[in-house]
Amino acid sequence: ALPPFAPGVLFISDLSQPRPITPFGKAKICVGAPRVLRRLDADAGGRVEVYAALATWPGAATVAVGETWTFQHWFLDVDPTPISNSSSALSITFQ
Repeated sequence: ALPPFAPGVLFISDLSQPRPITPFGKAKICVGAPRVLRRLDADAGGRVEVYAALATWPGAATVAVGETWTFQHWFLDVDPTPISNSSSALSITFQ
């Protein structure tokens, strides 16, 4: 549920923050020390979809069975003026 066409960056890490940090704007970053950063802009429906294999992304590390990785999208929001914001974080344990 991002703003349509909102520019943003996807943070991916095998670490999460014990408490979210708020570096600027309305963003609350829950991803710890991002290992992968990838520019991904929202589509007309406010969605960001990822289909690429994680291991093929620049800076990516090998994902091992049992590891939990956290994904979060940081984007430019217009509320009513431009401000930094973030999606909720999503953690995935790979099997």
